[in-house]
Amino acid sequence: MDAVTKRLRTLARKWDGDIKEVAHNTFYKRTRGEHDPDFYPCPFFYNMGIYWVGKTILFTGVGSWTTAIHEMGHIFASKYPPSSLKTDEFSFIGWEYTLAKYVKGDIDMWHLHMKDYGVGVGDQFEYGQLPLPKRDKWLEGRVAVATKNKLIIDGIPQAIR
Repeated sequence: MDAVTKRLRTLARKWDGDIKEVAHNTFYKRTRGEHDPDFYPCPFFYNMGIYWVGKTILFTGVGSWTTAIHEMGHIFASKYPPSSLKTDEFSFIGWEYTLAKYVKGDIDMWHLHMKDYGVGVGDQFEYGQLPLPKRDKWLEGRVAVATKNKLIIDGIPQAIR
């Protein structure tokens, strides 16, 4: 587990959750064969998934701290599970960005890993398509929304569940 993921795990534990590395066969039993309805596999990172109710991220093999941050958004910055139509990822993406900075992640890497994230701003539909000034303005707006929703207080990401 890399240093940033360890810092994320410390924070997850502070918020009554966890980030755990598990064996391949243990992980894949949750997504194939012995399907676990309480487990949400990441659609774009096949070695990671979450137990929303249990506030736990599981990964196998090489984990991605950038993906872990997004999954932490589902767990700690949303009142609804990923499968709910009420889940609004745009409401917590500013929280994710703030969390990446808070745990001293490489922000350039975070931006790079966000490149395929759908944003639907004008004629640019993916984060990586946004010109830098437009991207920064969009992200500033998302941080403002997260702050308004008390997901960020005094620049520090908060858990709301």
